[in-house]
Amino acid sequence: MAHVVTSPSSNAVEGNPEDAFVAALSKGHMQHFLGLAAVFGYCVEHYSDSPEASIAMNSAGNPCITRVVLQPAILFTGAKVPTDAAVLALHHAAHAECCLANSVNTSVETAGVWHHEPRVESE
Repeated sequence: MAHVVTSPSSNAVEGNPEDAFVAALSKGHMQHFLGLAAVFGYCVEHYSDSPEASIAMNSAGNPCITRVVLQPAILFTGAKVPTDAAVLALHHAAHAECCLANSVNTSVETAGVWHHEPRVESE
């Protein structure tokens, strides 16, 4: 991701505010997604995200994050196997419930992947 706040105004040890913003959107989406998945009886074994953001100038000529694309990789296990439509519905519902996503003008999209592996129980 391109950064607006650069050295010497930013400190690499403390992180970049644009990265923190994108990470907050990603984490908010993940928490809502995992909660909703549990409510609907899906077992999520693994969830990771590699979000990307686009920075452009707004109508006032100031830099802003115009678009964030969440790219979660999700592994479902257990007996209940979601369909593509069910996973898409979980993403839409998670986005609708996310306070952060509802608080910004930034376009937040989801373009992740998922798969299911049956859990093998050892005897």
